[in-house]
Amino acid sequence: MLQYDKKQRQRENEEEQAPYLARLHDLGYKFTKFDLDTAHFGLPHSRQHQFIIGIRADISGVFWNPQALAPVTRYVRAALASSIAGSRVLPAKSAAQTKYNDWASQWGNDHSEKMLPSVIREAIKDPVRMEPWIEAGFNPSQIRLNAPRVGDKELEDQKFIPFLTFEVLALAQGFPKEWKFLAESPSGQLKMIKEALPPVMAKVVAMSIRSSLTGEAVDLDRAIVEPVIRTSRVGKGRLRLNGGPGRWHGILPPPRLLAKAERVLAGEDIAKVAASLKERKALKIAVAQVEEEKALLEAEREANMPGRYLPA
Repeated sequence: MLQYDKKQRQRENEEEQAPYLARLHDLGYKFTKFDLDTAHFGLPHSRQHQFIIGIRADISGVFWNPQALAPVTRYVRAALASSIAGSRVLPAKSAAQTKYNDWASQWGNDHSEKMLPSVIREAIKDPVRMEPWIEAGFNPSQIRLNAPRVGDKELEDQKFIPFLTFEVLALAQGFPKEWKFLAESPSGQLKMIKEALPPVMAKVVAMSIRSSLTGEAVDLDRAIVEPVIRTSRVGKGRLRLNGGPGRWHGILPPPRLLAKAERVLAGEDIAKVAASLKERKALKIAVAQVEEEKALLEAEREANMPGRYLPA
Protein backbone atom coordinates (compact mmCIF):
# COMPACT_ATOMS: atom_id res chain seq x y z
CA MET A 1 0.00 0.00 0.00
CA LEU A 2 1.35 3.41 -1.02
CA GLN A 3 -0.42 6.52 0.27
CA TYR A 4 0.16 10.24 0.32
CA ASP A 5 -1.69 13.45 1.07
CA LYS A 6 -2.17 15.13 -2.30
CA LYS A 7 -1.96 18.65 -0.82
CA GLN A 8 1.49 17.92 0.56
CA ARG A 9 2.80 17.50 -2.98
CA GLN A 10 3.02 20.34 -5.45
CA ARG A 11 1.54 18.19 -8.16
CA GLU A 12 0.61 14.61 -8.89
CA ASN A 13 3.65 13.45 -10.84
CA GLU A 14 2.45 10.61 -13.06
CA GLU A 15 5.86 10.33 -14.74
CA GLU A 16 7.52 9.81 -11.37
CA GLN A 17 5.06 7.06 -10.44
CA ALA A 18 5.10 5.24 -13.78
CA PRO A 19 8.39 3.28 -13.37
CA TYR A 20 7.42 2.10 -9.89
CA LEU A 21 4.01 0.93 -11.05
CA ALA A 22 5.60 -0.78 -14.04
CA ARG A 23 8.01 -2.54 -11.68
CA LEU A 24 5.08 -3.71 -9.55
CA HIS A 25 3.48 -5.14 -12.68
CA ASP A 26 6.70 -6.94 -13.66
CA LEU A 27 6.92 -8.45 -10.17
CA GLY A 28 3.48 -9.99 -10.60
CA TYR A 29 1.24 -7.45 -8.88
CA LYS A 30 -2.08 -6.09 -10.03
CA PHE A 31 -2.73 -2.64 -8.61
CA THR A 32 -5.58 -0.23 -7.99
CA LYS A 33 -5.15 3.53 -7.73
CA PHE A 34 -7.78 5.78 -6.17
CA ASP A 35 -8.37 8.97 -4.16
CA LEU A 36 -10.35 9.25 -0.93
CA ASP A 37 -11.71 12.50 0.56
CA THR A 38 -11.80 12.90 4.35
CA ALA A 39 -15.20 14.65 4.01
CA HIS A 40 -16.72 11.34 2.83
CA PHE A 41 -15.62 9.54 6.00
CA GLY A 42 -17.51 11.57 8.59
CA LEU A 43 -14.66 14.04 9.17
CA PRO A 44 -15.52 17.76 9.22
CA HIS A 45 -13.03 18.89 6.58
CA SER A 46 -12.05 17.99 3.02
CA ARG A 47 -8.61 16.64 2.13
CA GLN A 48 -7.66 14.28 -0.69
CA HIS A 49 -5.49 11.23 -0.02
CA GLN A 50 -4.27 9.04 -2.85
CA PHE A 51 -3.77 5.29 -2.45
CA ILE A 52 -2.04 2.73 -4.65
CA ILE A 53 -2.82 -0.84 -3.63
CA GLY A 54 -0.83 -3.75 -5.06
CA ILE A 55 -2.14 -7.33 -4.73
CA ARG A 56 -0.18 -10.32 -6.06
CA ALA A 57 -1.70 -11.52 -9.32
CA ASP A 58 -1.82 -15.15 -8.14
CA ILE A 59 -4.29 -14.21 -5.38
CA SER A 60 -7.82 -14.70 -6.64
CA GLY A 61 -9.54 -12.29 -4.27
CA VAL A 62 -11.04 -9.08 -5.61
CA PHE A 63 -10.03 -5.76 -4.08
CA TRP A 64 -13.16 -3.71 -3.44
CA ASN A 65 -12.30 -0.07 -4.05
CA PRO A 66 -13.35 1.98 -0.97
CA GLN A 67 -14.00 4.88 -3.34
CA ALA A 68 -17.34 3.21 -4.04
CA LEU A 69 -18.52 3.58 -0.44
CA ALA A 70 -21.57 5.69 0.30
CA PRO A 71 -20.26 9.02 1.66
CA VAL A 72 -20.84 9.78 5.35
CA THR A 73 -21.01 13.52 6.06
CA ARG A 74 -20.62 15.07 9.52
CA TYR A 75 -20.32 18.80 9.95
CA VAL A 76 -18.48 20.74 12.66
CA ARG A 77 -21.34 20.63 15.17
CA ALA A 78 -22.01 16.90 14.95
CA ALA A 79 -18.32 15.95 14.88
CA LEU A 80 -16.83 18.39 17.41
CA ALA A 81 -19.57 19.69 19.74
CA SER A 82 -18.93 16.92 22.29
CA SER A 83 -15.42 18.30 22.77
CA ILE A 84 -15.74 22.06 22.41
CA ALA A 85 -19.24 22.49 23.90
CA GLY A 86 -19.76 19.26 25.78
CA SER A 87 -20.32 20.49 29.35
CA ARG A 88 -24.04 21.11 29.07
CA VAL A 89 -26.03 19.94 32.06
CA LEU A 90 -29.80 19.96 31.87
CA PRO A 91 -31.56 21.28 33.80
CA ALA A 92 -29.01 23.95 34.75
CA LYS A 93 -28.61 24.40 38.51
CA SER A 94 -26.62 27.63 38.45
CA ALA A 95 -26.47 30.92 36.58
CA ALA A 96 -23.02 30.00 35.24
CA GLN A 97 -24.34 26.70 33.90
CA THR A 98 -27.26 28.48 32.27
CA LYS A 99 -24.88 30.88 30.50
CA TYR A 100 -22.76 27.96 29.35
CA ASN A 101 -25.80 26.07 28.06
CA ASP A 102 -27.07 29.12 26.20
CA TRP A 103 -23.66 29.72 24.63
CA ALA A 104 -23.26 26.04 23.65
CA SER A 105 -26.70 26.04 22.01
CA GLN A 106 -25.96 29.26 20.14
CA TRP A 107 -22.58 28.01 18.97
CA GLY A 108 -24.09 24.72 17.80
CA ASN A 109 -26.96 26.38 15.95
CA ASP A 110 -24.62 28.81 14.20
CA HIS A 111 -22.35 26.01 12.93
CA SER A 112 -24.74 23.18 12.22
CA GLU A 113 -23.58 22.75 8.61
CA LYS A 114 -20.04 24.16 8.59
CA MET A 115 -16.80 22.44 7.62
CA LEU A 116 -13.28 23.25 8.80
CA PRO A 117 -10.97 24.73 6.13
CA SER A 118 -8.31 22.12 6.97
CA VAL A 119 -6.28 20.74 9.89
CA ILE A 120 -3.45 23.10 10.82
CA ARG A 121 0.04 22.54 12.23
CA GLU A 122 0.39 25.98 13.81
CA ALA A 123 -1.77 28.86 15.03
CA ILE A 124 -2.93 31.33 12.37
CA LYS A 125 -2.44 35.07 12.94
CA ASP A 126 -3.17 36.43 9.45
CA PRO A 127 -6.71 37.96 9.54
CA VAL A 128 -7.45 36.86 5.97
CA ARG A 129 -6.53 33.23 6.65
CA MET A 130 -8.48 33.35 9.92
CA GLU A 131 -11.77 34.27 8.25
CA PRO A 132 -12.83 30.78 7.06
CA TRP A 133 -11.96 29.37 10.49
CA ILE A 134 -14.08 31.99 12.26
CA GLU A 135 -16.89 31.18 9.84
CA ALA A 136 -16.56 27.48 10.77
CA GLY A 137 -16.81 28.32 14.50
CA PHE A 138 -13.21 28.45 15.73
CA ASN A 139 -10.57 31.08 16.46
CA PRO A 140 -7.27 29.65 15.10
CA SER A 141 -5.05 32.35 16.61
CA GLN A 142 -4.37 30.10 19.62
CA ILE A 143 -4.25 26.36 20.27
CA ARG A 144 -5.43 25.80 23.83
CA LEU A 145 -5.31 22.77 26.09
CA ASN A 146 -8.92 23.09 27.25
CA ALA A 147 -12.27 23.94 25.72
CA PRO A 148 -14.50 26.65 27.25
CA ARG A 149 -15.68 25.77 30.76
CA VAL A 150 -18.66 26.65 32.90
CA GLY A 151 -17.95 30.00 34.56
CA ASP A 152 -15.54 31.34 31.91
CA LYS A 153 -16.02 35.09 31.52
CA GLU A 154 -15.67 34.77 27.75
CA LEU A 155 -19.08 33.06 27.68
CA GLU A 156 -20.79 36.29 28.73
CA ASP A 157 -20.77 36.93 24.97
CA GLN A 158 -23.19 34.42 23.44
CA LYS A 159 -21.43 34.89 20.09
CA PHE A 160 -18.01 33.98 21.54
CA ILE A 161 -15.94 31.94 19.06
CA PRO A 162 -13.82 29.38 20.95
CA PHE A 163 -10.13 28.83 20.33
CA LEU A 164 -8.95 25.59 18.79
CA THR A 165 -7.74 22.81 21.08
CA PHE A 166 -5.46 19.84 20.44
CA GLU A 167 -8.40 17.53 21.11
CA VAL A 168 -10.62 19.27 18.55
CA LEU A 169 -7.96 18.98 15.84
CA ALA A 170 -7.38 15.30 16.70
CA LEU A 171 -11.14 14.63 16.59
CA ALA A 172 -11.28 16.37 13.22
CA GLN A 173 -8.80 13.75 11.99
CA GLY A 174 -10.96 10.98 13.48
CA PHE A 175 -8.83 10.06 16.50
CA PRO A 176 -10.65 8.94 19.66
CA LYS A 177 -10.67 11.35 22.62
CA GLU A 178 -8.51 8.93 24.59
CA TRP A 179 -5.72 9.04 21.99
CA LYS A 180 -2.59 10.84 23.18
CA PHE A 181 0.04 12.46 20.98
CA LEU A 182 3.35 12.32 22.84
CA ALA A 183 5.64 14.89 21.26
CA GLU A 184 8.41 16.98 22.81
CA SER A 185 6.57 20.24 22.10
CA PRO A 186 3.08 21.53 21.25
CA SER A 187 4.26 22.18 17.68
CA GLY A 188 5.30 18.52 17.51
CA GLN A 189 1.81 17.46 18.61
CA LEU A 190 0.20 19.60 15.94
CA LYS A 191 2.53 18.20 13.29
CA MET A 192 1.67 14.63 14.30
CA ILE A 193 -2.06 15.37 14.15
CA LYS A 194 -1.97 17.18 10.82
CA GLU A 195 0.24 14.68 9.00
CA ALA A 196 -1.59 11.60 10.23
CA LEU A 197 -3.71 9.54 7.89
CA PRO A 198 -7.18 9.56 9.52
CA PRO A 199 -7.61 6.19 11.26
CA VAL A 200 -11.02 5.53 9.72
CA MET A 201 -9.51 5.74 6.22
CA ALA A 202 -6.62 3.46 7.19
CA LYS A 203 -9.10 1.03 8.75
CA VAL A 204 -11.36 0.82 5.71
CA VAL A 205 -8.49 0.42 3.23
CA ALA A 206 -6.82 -2.22 5.43
CA MET A 207 -10.09 -4.16 5.79
CA SER A 208 -10.53 -4.14 2.01
CA ILE A 209 -6.98 -5.42 1.52
CA ARG A 210 -7.53 -8.13 4.12
CA SER A 211 -10.79 -9.16 2.48
CA SER A 212 -9.08 -9.54 -0.91
CA LEU A 213 -6.35 -11.72 0.65
CA THR A 214 -8.61 -13.95 2.77
CA GLY A 215 -11.95 -13.91 1.00
CA GLU A 216 -13.65 -12.93 4.24
CA ALA A 217 -16.57 -10.57 3.62
CA VAL A 218 -16.55 -7.19 5.34
CA ASP A 219 -19.09 -4.40 5.72
CA LEU A 220 -17.06 -1.29 4.92
CA ASP A 221 -20.07 1.04 5.09
CA ARG A 222 -20.61 -0.03 8.69
CA ALA A 223 -16.89 0.25 9.44
CA ILE A 224 -16.98 3.98 8.68
CA VAL A 225 -19.44 4.73 11.49
CA GLU A 226 -18.12 2.28 14.09
CA PRO A 227 -15.66 3.59 16.71
CA VAL A 228 -12.06 3.10 15.60
CA ILE A 229 -11.10 1.82 19.05
CA ARG A 230 -13.39 0.35 21.69
CA THR A 231 -11.51 0.25 24.97
CA SER A 232 -13.67 -2.49 26.48
CA ARG A 233 -12.46 -4.85 23.72
CA VAL A 234 -8.73 -4.33 24.30
CA GLY A 235 -7.16 -7.70 25.11
CA LYS A 236 -10.39 -9.61 24.41
CA GLY A 237 -9.16 -11.61 21.43
CA ARG A 238 -9.84 -11.68 17.70
CA LEU A 239 -12.45 -9.37 16.22
CA ARG A 240 -14.53 -11.02 13.52
CA LEU A 241 -14.95 -8.70 10.58
CA ASN A 242 -18.14 -10.10 9.08
CA GLY A 243 -20.41 -10.42 12.10
CA GLY A 244 -21.79 -13.70 13.39
CA PRO A 245 -21.07 -15.39 16.73
CA GLY A 246 -18.31 -13.74 18.69
CA ARG A 247 -18.75 -10.28 17.21
CA TRP A 248 -18.42 -7.64 19.90
CA HIS A 249 -21.14 -5.29 18.67
CA GLY A 250 -24.29 -5.82 20.71
CA ILE A 251 -22.56 -7.68 23.55
CA LEU A 252 -23.73 -6.18 26.84
CA PRO A 253 -23.24 -7.14 30.50
CA PRO A 254 -25.55 -9.66 32.21
CA PRO A 255 -28.98 -8.19 33.13
CA ARG A 256 -28.09 -7.67 36.80
CA LEU A 257 -24.92 -5.75 36.00
CA LEU A 258 -26.62 -3.95 33.12
CA ALA A 259 -29.30 -2.56 35.44
CA LYS A 260 -26.66 -1.34 37.90
CA ALA A 261 -24.56 0.17 35.10
CA GLU A 262 -27.58 2.17 33.95
CA ARG A 263 -28.02 3.48 37.52
CA VAL A 264 -24.39 4.64 37.60
CA LEU A 265 -24.76 6.30 34.21
CA ALA A 266 -27.88 8.05 35.54
CA GLY A 267 -25.75 9.66 38.26
CA GLU A 268 -25.84 7.30 41.25
CA ASP A 269 -22.64 6.86 43.26
CA ILE A 270 -20.97 3.58 42.27
CA ALA A 271 -20.09 2.95 45.93
CA LYS A 272 -23.82 2.88 46.76
CA VAL A 273 -24.78 0.77 43.75
CA ALA A 274 -22.09 -1.89 44.39
CA ALA A 275 -21.31 -2.86 47.97
CA SER A 276 -18.00 -4.71 47.49
CA LEU A 277 -14.76 -3.75 45.76
CA LYS A 278 -14.98 -6.86 43.59
CA GLU A 279 -18.44 -5.92 42.37
CA ARG A 280 -17.37 -2.31 41.73
CA LYS A 281 -14.54 -3.52 39.52
CA ALA A 282 -16.97 -5.59 37.44
CA LEU A 283 -19.43 -2.70 37.40
CA LYS A 284 -16.84 -0.26 36.04
CA ILE A 285 -16.23 -2.62 33.11
CA ALA A 286 -19.99 -2.93 32.57
CA VAL A 287 -20.39 0.86 32.55
CA ALA A 288 -17.66 1.15 29.90
CA GLN A 289 -19.39 -1.50 27.76
CA VAL A 290 -22.73 0.30 27.96
CA GLU A 291 -21.16 3.69 27.20
CA GLU A 292 -19.35 2.37 24.14
CA GLU A 293 -22.40 0.52 22.86
CA LYS A 294 -24.42 3.73 23.14
CA ALA A 295 -21.64 5.67 21.40
CA LEU A 296 -21.68 3.17 18.53
CA LEU A 297 -25.44 3.39 18.13
CA GLU A 298 -25.25 7.18 18.30
CA ALA A 299 -22.55 7.23 15.62
CA GLU A 300 -24.67 5.03 13.39
CA ARG A 301 -27.71 7.26 13.95
CA GLU A 302 -25.74 10.43 13.20
CA ALA A 303 -24.41 8.83 10.02
CA ASN A 304 -27.99 8.39 8.86
CA MET A 305 -28.85 11.99 9.80
CA PRO A 306 -25.74 13.97 8.85
CA GLY A 307 -25.24 17.35 10.45
CA ARG A 308 -27.81 16.94 13.21
CA TYR A 309 -26.79 18.48 16.54
CA LEU A 310 -27.38 16.43 19.67
CA PRO A 311 -26.84 18.50 22.81
CA ALA A 312 -24.91 16.81 25.62
